[in-house]
Amino acid sequence: MTPHDDGGLPPFTPSDSGAAAPLITETATPVRHLARSAPILSAEDTLGHACDAMREFNVGALAVAVEGRVIGLLREEDVLAPLSDNPEAARAVRVGEFAVGDPVTIPAGSSPRQALRALEWTHSPALPVVEEDGLYRGMISAGDLIAYWAREVKPPRIGGMATPFGVFLTGSGLRGGVGDRSLIVTGALLGVFTLILSLGMDFGLTWLDRATGWPLAAMAASTPSGFSTLADGVGIVARLLPFLALLGVIRLSPLAGYHAGEHQTVWAIERGETLTPEVVARMPRPHPRCGTNLITGLIIFETLRFASPELALIATVLLWRKLGFYVQLYLTTRPASRRQLESGIRAGKELLEKYRENPGAAAFQTPIQRVWNLGLLQGIIGWGVVMGLLSHFVGVSWAF
Repeated sequence: MTPHDDGGLPPFTPSDSGAAAPLITETATPVRHLARSAPILSAEDTLGHACDAMREFNVGALAVAVEGRVIGLLREEDVLAPLSDNPEAARAVRVGEFAVGDPVTIPAGSSPRQALRALEWTHSPALPVVEEDGLYRGMISAGDLIAYWAREVKPPRIGGMATPFGVFLTGSGLRGGVGDRSLIVTGALLGVFTLILSLGMDFGLTWLDRATGWPLAAMAASTPSGFSTLADGVGIVARLLPFLALLGVIRLSPLAGYHAGEHQTVWAIERGETLTPEVVARMPRPHPRCGTNLITGLIIFETLRFASPELALIATVLLWRKLGFYVQLYLTTRPASRRQLESGIRAGKELLEKYRENPGAAAFQTPIQRVWNLGLLQGIIGWGVVMGLLSHFVGVSWAF
């Protein structure tokens, strides 16, 4: 049943909400662009699975569907009573036994006002949004509408990259900040750094060979069998040098300041703060989703795996985020200058403006467009082109 059925919800009009109605400005934005991504359930799913999904996606109701078409609605209030009576047994019960059949759905072309009226009429925490062909689009709640009218709609997850030219941010298939050229050149610069690092390691180990009389280059090239011998220790340290050198170069370059500006801008957006240099500068520099954590995890694993792969895996899982926090704080970020903060703020404002104008952009993009807007592919292209040219004309190996 939709809000436009004869027996269902009448169209929303200003008189329906009394004196408060003039405070809400009508817009042409259809709710398809406001619907949040939320998983659909089948009648055979368990309540345990449904509860986990509600908690993960922070939504008070989920659609039950067959082949993408909504046939039911499972709300928080439907599962509270059975869960409180017997939690273990209730988690194994099938969704179809508790879901409300033939629920009200909101056509994707409806206005935010009509969606609000539907939520008021049904007293449901969220309702499914469906396209004209009946296919499920997502869920919408009163909180989504509040955020929309308050101009506080933001992508559910924001990522980004720091470049020597400024900050790049991405989310929900949209992007803000520096352009493709800056991302490609940044990847190319990493390729040049890879060359310098490779040549520097070869030169440094050869010089140490001659200065000390020890076969350090051979030790570095051999595969360590543990920590029992000097050769093993040298081999492990040599394998870590590329990662440690990368962190050191980032700390000494302007990239660390832009990296801080990127993180602080993301923190400000996620916390709903005003994007001004004074406010953004108060945000933390480390961020839990930073790629530095992955590099830290790789260092941990590479350090320990020759002694015990099992120990290396356990230590990596337990420590990669905790140690990554300090690596970010002291190596890959440093206090951002006003210019670097303003670069992050410009990227954040651009991303938010695009998202508020078209929150559902990702749904109309091809997979290639979505990947391109993440920004990673441009960096890989720049790095790959440089390394390919160097391998062809200089004979430099891609491996360290």
